[in-house]
Amino acid sequence: MELSAIEQSPRLRTIYTQLCFCYKQDDSTSIKAIVETLTNGLERLTAGFPWVAGQVIYDGIGQDDGGRFRIVPFESVPQLVVKDHRHDPSAPTMRALRASKFPYSMLDEDLLCPRSTLSDRPNETSSDPYPVLLLQANFISGGLLLTILASHITMDIVGQCQIIKLFSKACHNEPFTTEELNNGNLDRRNLLPLQHSPKQPELTSTTQTTRTPTPQAPSDPLPSQTLTWSSFLFPLSILQNLKSHTTTTIPPSTPYISTDDSLTALLWRSITRVRALRLPPRTSTALIRQIDVRKHMSIPPMYTGNMVTQTTHSSILEALSTMALGEIAATLRSALKPEDSMSSLLAQAHVHTKSTTPRDRTKTLTVSSWLKPLTTCQNLTFNLALGAPECICRPRFTPVEGLVYLLPAQDGGLVAGVCLRDDDMLALRRDAEFGGLAQWVG
Repeated sequence: MELSAIEQSPRLRTIYTQLCFCYKQDDSTSIKAIVETLTNGLERLTAGFPWVAGQVIYDGIGQDDGGRFRIVPFESVPQLVVKDHRHDPSAPTMRALRASKFPYSMLDEDLLCPRSTLSDRPNETSSDPYPVLLLQANFISGGLLLTILASHITMDIVGQCQIIKLFSKACHNEPFTTEELNNGNLDRRNLLPLQHSPKQPELTSTTQTTRTPTPQAPSDPLPSQTLTWSSFLFPLSILQNLKSHTTTTIPPSTPYISTDDSLTALLWRSITRVRALRLPPRTSTALIRQIDVRKHMSIPPMYTGNMVTQTTHSSILEALSTMALGEIAATLRSALKPEDSMSSLLAQAHVHTKSTTPRDRTKTLTVSSWLKPLTTCQNLTFNLALGAPECICRPRFTPVEGLVYLLPAQDGGLVAGVCLRDDDMLALRRDAEFGGLAQWVG
């Protein structure tokens, strides 16, 4: 299977997207029966979608010689690793995870995943195979942590969740529909109209203001520049109030904002405010927001490939730190016009082989919202007789400053996974506004 034009990025080939499904399990439950169910499910999934058992290769010498990234046969079924951590003192228990609200600090990819997110483990090299799909069943005291990894060059989070739903269906021995088979095996080569080179999309900028920020510095900021991941829980009631409050300050020209818009605005403004404690007030800050463009490109929602582009927004620290949330959210919403999304995606497809200047991550925030796709997976059982997962998490991986993931919580709220410098994270936790809305989980 040849990958599409936007799936030709060498950087994406080395990235894996990891999801961890956390199930309560009686320790007397048969591990053998669970492994057998998962194995049979993988066999049925592969029979319907053979490419999930493949690996990604590049079939050319250089990026300018017509070579392409493709999926070729690799194994008979995707690899399933089984780990029994029930007597491992370094592994969490289900009771401890539940009591702590499933924090990043207790869910590390080195323990739970067969492959790292960034392919940066000491035993991983660029010459290793890049399988499309990998799984690891982790049996812990009182629970099962099932991690499902997807090669990011082959699918985005929407596509990965569709494959996971198909896998659960296969575990139940339910037949795939014609629509599922067709959309899951689409020929990716001609999905995009690339005969005409589009213009590069312009960056969207938040309105500049001249107001002066008044953040309060923490009493004992850490001098370290090391990075850390933290989880912040936003209950449903908080999200509803945040959206209502944000809506009161949106301009008349913006008829609607989503909860996602209001929370992203809050995150960008709050993190900018704590960064302003150490950066010059006229420093430029940027927000990158990942967006799914299937509906704008007339591509079926069940398409399993990668169909994500991004919007980019910029402002000045001193302006953004005190700007009304409604103003920021309105700008985020205005960038989601179908024509702009299409232009951004097509431009991305044309420049994937060109080198770009890396962004200064200490001034940038990159937000990926997984709320909609993961919500559709919250009741998946994989026929394991364990019920629905208590939580779906993104395991902790190598820190990358300024990354944010938004995931659903089981009670209708959400969890924001945030990676910042230690001193910025401490200041964010002590920020009066943000700390009053978000519960730090760890």
